[in-house]
Amino acid sequence: MYLEEGKVTVNGIRLRKFQEELLYSLDKYRRILLRAPTGSGKTFTLIVSLLKNLGRGMPVTGLYPSKSLVYDQYESLKNTLIRMGFSNNGDYFMGKIKVEGVDQSEGIPEEEEVKLRVVKLTSDTKREVFESLEHFIPNPKELLLVLTVPEYPYMFLSTLGKSPHSSQLIEMAMKGIRSVNMSKATLVNLFNDFSRFFNGYFFVDEFHLYNGIERSSLNVLVDMVEFYWKYLGTPHSIVFSSATPTSMTFDKVITAQSGQGNSVIRKRTKVVFHLVLGERQATTQSNSNIDVSNRGSNPQEALVNYIISMAEPPTKKTGIILDRVYYIAELCDKITWNDVALIWGLDVSYGRCVKRDVGRESKVIVGNNALSFGVDIPDLDLGYITSNDAETLIQRFGRFGRMNKNISSNSPSESTAEVHIFVEANKRAADSLNKVNGKELTYEEFIQLINNIYQGRVYDKLDQLEFSRLREKIIFDTFLLAYYIANGDMALPVMRENWRDVDATINVRPSSEDYFKIFAFRPEGIEGKICGDSGTENFFTLLRNFRYNSEGDCFQLKDPLKEYPYLLVDKLKGIEECKITTFLDFMDKAYHPNLVLSRNGIIKTKPKNIDSLKNTYLIPITPKCIQWDNFSNMANLVSSYASALVVCEGDLKEYCRYPKALLLFL
Repeated sequence: MYLEEGKVTVNGIRLRKFQEELLYSLDKYRRILLRAPTGSGKTFTLIVSLLKNLGRGMPVTGLYPSKSLVYDQYESLKNTLIRMGFSNNGDYFMGKIKVEGVDQSEGIPEEEEVKLRVVKLTSDTKREVFESLEHFIPNPKELLLVLTVPEYPYMFLSTLGKSPHSSQLIEMAMKGIRSVNMSKATLVNLFNDFSRFFNGYFFVDEFHLYNGIERSSLNVLVDMVEFYWKYLGTPHSIVFSSATPTSMTFDKVITAQSGQGNSVIRKRTKVVFHLVLGERQATTQSNSNIDVSNRGSNPQEALVNYIISMAEPPTKKTGIILDRVYYIAELCDKITWNDVALIWGLDVSYGRCVKRDVGRESKVIVGNNALSFGVDIPDLDLGYITSNDAETLIQRFGRFGRMNKNISSNSPSESTAEVHIFVEANKRAADSLNKVNGKELTYEEFIQLINNIYQGRVYDKLDQLEFSRLREKIIFDTFLLAYYIANGDMALPVMRENWRDVDATINVRPSSEDYFKIFAFRPEGIEGKICGDSGTENFFTLLRNFRYNSEGDCFQLKDPLKEYPYLLVDKLKGIEECKITTFLDFMDKAYHPNLVLSRNGIIKTKPKNIDSLKNTYLIPITPKCIQWDNFSNMANLVSSYASALVVCEGDLKEYCRYPKALLLFL
């Protein structure tokens, strides 16, 4: 695939036309949507944003939907800066930026010595990093680039150590209290900090990955930033990068255009489709790019069986991408290869797979969505992937066969990549593949093929819940209170003008930690114990994928078990639908609640005996709360990836196929 080149070069690297258009659009448009395929150079787009700051000293913030993407983008950026001639010392990069071919009206110097600090802010960031930021002042000769997740720019209220009263502010916002009895000295430096760290361009990567309640974190941050720019009088730009369409309103849309004879961003790639028949009789089409096989009852199982049946390890750098933790554990337990990196949600190694943040140095990389989105490994030339929807499949395919530098169309072709795709053998897939079998397709034609085979990603609509909307209001009003305190009575009209009244009651325990935990963070982080004093991991990930030991209230990682847990009640009455409540209050009102783990060998276990859940909150979601076309299907789908349990009535001992409710845990 070729992308059109522009006229501007940076340290000898020619910008692509969409990057050049972005350079000229910054500051002219508030919200910019950037549509570009995987491998088109979105990491370098951050450097394009820095060009506009030469001689100005504003910070640039890169936002990512997960901390694993933060670390990957840091490594990609580090490698790019070193390739540009920068030296590296810790988080600092020193070097010269030379720009040629740029419109002089942009005011970008042709050559500038730069000291750039790149900071990663996640839940793993050490306290010393925050403390060092306290003394950092961006200036024209010393720029700041922050890579983070959406929560941190608004969590500076407490994360940067400036306010011990953030939970008090959240409680006041929730209760609609605007008369503040708090010392100005407590918060006077907050907005100076915000200016130093976050008052510049924002680059929102993988925008299409934000969904459900998590998207409210991004929504409210965008509102805060635009509010701040409006009243400070310094409007900048927020760039949203997305591979798929989005419903948000934008002032400018930039699309990466392809054209023969320009920059090559993808190698020639051989694609082999494996159609999984399940229990039916297998047949194989010889001399074909389609393998019809019964190596498993579903594409993930077939992929695992295919890999472990291979006699020799691959010679090319290989990536294997699955969905479920269970199948990754199965693969890592049975694989015989060495030098296998593991990129998944759990912070542990497994079997022969060694936990890595990125895994660029390993010969084989195994992972799930943590590997699917954003991981930049240009020499990943052999892939084994599967997916439930077109968008995710396209994203995963894009990890392979990428060019690691700009080359002209006349340059010798690099080695061909190869990707094996495991898909269910239905009529839709078979008909689509038979039409193109053995043919050479352009990248655009291949994308159309994938869209013909797969359905689109299902939108779970959790961001439309009453709680999601209330959460956005409360976080924004907390921000307004802090702004009012920091600026005094002169900011009172501004606060009143922008205040968002909370029009519903939310019952929260009188605990300062609870206010911050529920409203500031994402709805995740409920930890479960691993048996054998091996620490903790996400409770629901463990519950769905490993055997639960009710006696020790822990999970046995050595015993992967594909489970579909659900809550069983005699009848679903007496509960308050759609409202946030404590887990214990819900259990007290439910009729004989039991957690059913049929494949675990435990038909019923008492939920109130599970320590991980005792101090949690939840929202009982029913058809009254959300407009799903098929409530049962969507409830089961959400419970397969979120911190959630479906609820069934009666005396079931099989899987809960037709749930009456979904419990979303916070």
